Amino acid sequence: MTIWAAASRNLKMHWRDRTGVFFSFLAPLIILMLFLGFLGNSQVDSLVDRVPGLARETAWWSVQSWLVGAICFTTTVTMPMGAIGVLVDDRIHSRLDDLLAAPVSRRVLAAGYTASALVTALIGTLGVWILGVGTMAVQGNPLPGPVAFAKTGLALIVSCAVFSGFATLLATAIRSQNAYAAFSTILGTMVGFVAGVYVPMGVLPAGVANTVTALPFAQAATLVRQPWAADSFAAMTQGAPVEVANSVSQDLGLTASIGGHGLPTWILWLSLLAYGLAFAAVAARGLGRVVRRG
Repeated sequence: MTIWAAASRNLKMHWRDRTGVFFSFLAPLIILMLFLGFLGNSQVDSLVDRVPGLARETAWWSVQSWLVGAICFTTTVTMPMGAIGVLVDDRIHSRLDDLLAAPVSRRVLAAGYTASALVTALIGTLGVWILGVGTMAVQGNPLPGPVAFAKTGLALIVSCAVFSGFATLLATAIRSQNAYAAFSTILGTMVGFVAGVYVPMGVLPAGVANTVTALPFAQAATLVRQPWAADSFAAMTQGAPVEVANSVSQDLGLTASIGGHGLPTWILWLSLLAYGLAFAAVAARGLGRVVRRG
């Protein structure tokens, strides 16, 4: 059996579970419904009040661009969490013991779980991204240029990989299906807060904001939103005082800072990649332990 064959088996099991797939999309759906319900208008009103001479149409364009980036990022976290649940199910229902008894390399078996989580994350994120782009186009809002598409796509791919490793790490540490489901639900809800989706970074206490920014969730969210919303943000803050532009950028999570010091993009990339390597290393050890014991 090859890694792709093992991953294909896990993918089929995940996508057959319609309830699990739905809950994988639940966090992005919650964000979308909240913004369509009241958060969108609230954010537009706030931007119009803060940025002198800002038209509501331009504010909506900026908020929509920001929202597409936020939903796409959230999907990179929740989709692998749902997909790697197959590993938890296999352990609970003793299917892993049957797989270990088959003439299959344990490394192939272990890699198949992570690969299926990554593929699921990429498929789900691509689907959400296409819907977001289509919505912006239908509503007549300008789309980012090719370079912004490329940078956003790269950030989404890396984010999918990092959080696939994170999901695998959690799945190897949790042996109860109920515990994993509960943790996945909590994480799906909390990711909106730690990524600055529900609460702007500017309103958080300094210590909390610094801690949140140091986490990979906020860093990945910034790397996704930064190129995608760059054009709309530039149009929104054109002619505005530098202090206002910097404050709005910080609140929208388009830039990051710790202790009042701005973090350049390359620092965010290095930090996110370091998190990814750490997650992968710990997850590999956990998977090795799981496939040895069953």
